[in-house]
Amino acid sequence: MLPSPPVREPIYLETSPGWAVELAARGGIGALAVSDARGAFVFGGGAIRGRYKHYELGGFFSKSDDADAGGGFMHFGGFAGAWLPYHNWVDFEIAAAIGSRRYEDKDPRYGSSGYSIGLPAIGLILGVSDRARTGNVGGRVGGQLEVTADLGQKDRPWGFVQEVAPGELVETKGTTHVGGVSVALVFSIALDYGEGP
Repeated sequence: MLPSPPVREPIYLETSPGWAVELAARGGIGALAVSDARGAFVFGGGAIRGRYKHYELGGFFSKSDDADAGGGFMHFGGFAGAWLPYHNWVDFEIAAAIGSRRYEDKDPRYGSSGYSIGLPAIGLILGVSDRARTGNVGGRVGGQLEVTADLGQKDRPWGFVQEVAPGELVETKGTTHVGGVSVALVFSIALDYGEGP
């Protein structure tokens, strides 16, 4: 008698995923458009997320690298959205975020202490992740695509004086547009506790 072929577990959306709490370390790469201060950036930070059935709520914090020209920024806020866990497959999320980004640059062109400007920010998060085990405690790895827009973007004036010849000084002035729209790829490793799949 031939052995029976292995039975493959079906893939379907979990109808009663229960609850879970997650603590994550996160980091990634991104690019900021419209801004004169920064272009490409890398960042790291953390997040906490609570899930109940097909809903999620959480908060996050991240800090970018500091560039010699352009400084860096901190980003913090909260998010809420939908959680779509699939049996025998990966889990998806879509969420809206609201928070603040604080841009800082210590370049003396902006004055003795540089500048520090906080801007409200809104965002969209699209994510996919997978849990390492089905017990109450498990590890989770995932990735997100995050689109963030700064509201109330500002122009920061700058200036400096150069001596181009003995006794001849030339003053140069301009403005830097602070804030913009960023797209980032985020990678996360998390500890997950709860009833969820």
